[in-house]
Amino acid sequence: MDYKKKVASKSNITAAFNSAFAAIFRGLLEKSPKTGEKTTYKALAEHLDVKQQSVSSWANGTTAPDTKHIAPIADYFDVSCDYLLGRIEIKQRDSDGKDAEIKRLTNELETMQMIIRQIMALTDGA
Repeated sequence: MDYKKKVASKSNITAAFNSAFAAIFRGLLEKSPKTGEKTTYKALAEHLDVKQQSVSSWANGTTAPDTKHIAPIADYFDVSCDYLLGRIEIKQRDSDGKDAEIKRLTNELETMQMIIRQIMALTDGA
């Protein structure tokens, strides 16, 4: 292998290792937000019904999991899929399973509905 190919290959490996998913995944394996404990490749592989080598490849950034594994991985660590993929910075879901943003929007909607009911009650009585 000539030098240019070797450097290109090494930089591809570095880029893969530092990809958003791989970096976040390694962090979750080191300390699960759910338990605070380190998660072994074996435990996660058994839970997902995949080989340990697959989990290792995901952590190393060599490969990424199939889309069918993203939600189960997020559920296992009790994080959102968006967090797992590096799209948002909110790590944990609320205890009821809702993302914080969804909960905030739901609360706003409920407040608006209450205000509308109060306005309707005032106009009906006038």
